[in-house]
Amino acid sequence: MLYARSIVVVVVVVVVVVVVAAAVVVVVVVVIIIVVAVVVVVVVAVEEVVVVIIIIIVVAVIIIIIIVVVAVVVVVVVAAAAEAVVEVVVAVVVVVVVVVVIVVVAVVEAAAAVVVLIKIVVVVVGLEVVVPVVLTVVVRVVDCGFKLRSSDAAYTYTHGKLTFIQCQPLQRF
Repeated sequence: MLYARSIVVVVVVVVVVVVVAAAVVVVVVVVIIIVVAVVVVVVVAVEEVVVVIIIIIVVAVIIIIIIVVVAVVVVVVVAAAAEAVVEVVVAVVVVVVVVVVIVVVAVVEAAAAVVVLIKIVVVVVGLEVVVPVVLTVVVRVVDCGFKLRSSDAAYTYTHGKLTFIQCQPLQRF
């Protein structure tokens, strides 16, 4: 039984490492694709970026869910064969927590990348870019919602134009 438990521990560690690595790869790919999509949209002024970003995020989340489910099934089967219940619970909790943290970080990073790109293009190039409302919400949340000072600035979408505004306390999310 001791030998069986040590095999379970090794399998659990390997599965957790593979799941984390896969989630990180998916997250990196999502952020890169979003950055490229935003650059293309800002330069070409195509409004379909929101659809592209939503599709990418949905696909990434589905992939991560599949990876987690497969990993949990593998761990449960191996641990059940060795009658190691504690290892199963620990492995499942670790996998789920790590993947959730990675996904949350990815979403925040992607939103930050979008905001930075919009600012760079608007400030440096001086273009009036038509930005979908969804991106405006992201900009407002990242710029106005996550900062503490009322002097922080953000961009807002009004009448088809990207406008520079000051965040007041009441405007924060």
